[in-house]
Amino acid sequence: MAAVDIRTTRRGFLRRGASALAALYAPVVVPSSVFGSNAPSNRIAIGCVGLGGMGMGNLRGFLNKDGAQIVAVCDVTSSWNIEYTYDDGVRLLFSSGKSGVRFEGTEGWIQSSPFDAHPKSLLTSVIGPDDIHLYNSSDHKQDFLDCIRHRADPIAHVEIGHRSASICHLGNIAMLTGRKLRWDPGKESFVNDTEANRMLSRPMASPWRL
Repeated sequence: MAAVDIRTTRRGFLRRGASALAALYAPVVVPSSVFGSNAPSNRIAIGCVGLGGMGMGNLRGFLNKDGAQIVAVCDVTSSWNIEYTYDDGVRLLFSSGKSGVRFEGTEGWIQSSPFDAHPKSLLTSVIGPDDIHLYNSSDHKQDFLDCIRHRADPIAHVEIGHRSASICHLGNIAMLTGRKLRWDPGKESFVNDTEANRMLSRPMASPWRL
C-alpha cells in the first residue's frame, strides 16, 4: 500500500474549515410532508394479516384513510375446516371457501352474505329495548384509528377484541399441531399440552417483556 501524506498547511486547514462551516449553516430544504398532521411521526403503521374477503376489504379501507400507512401484509393458509365446542354445548364451525356468518338456534337461523333467515319473519322482527343490541358505527376503521390517536376506548371493548382474536389463534395452533386441543379460558392456556402452549407466544427482544 502506498503511503499517504496527511500533513496539511495552515492555509489549507482554514480553507477546508470554512467550506465545512458553510455547508453546516447552509439552508436545508425539507419537504412539507415532514411537518403537519400527515408527518411520518403522525401516521399510524398498520400490518394486515390475511388477504381473503374481509382481509382485502380492510386493506382497501385503510389505504384510503389519511394518517394511516400499510407497512406489511401477509396471507394465511387458504384451506381449513375447524370446529370449536364450548362447555355449554354451543358449536362454532369455521371453514374456508365461504364468506359470511350463520347463526343457528333451536327455532331457526339467520345469516349474512347473503342476508337470509328461517323463518323469514326474523328478517323484519324489531329488536326490543331490553334485547341485546350490537354497537352502531358508520366507519369502524376510522373509529379504530381515532382511538389509537386519542387513547380512547373503541366502540367494541378491548376484551371482546382479545377473545375474538384468541379464537383465530387457537384455530391456527390446532392446524399446526394437527390434533384436538382443549383450552382453559380462565388460565388462557391449553390443558396438558406443553407443545401447544409454547406456540402462544414468542421470545421477545430485550428490553420488551410481558
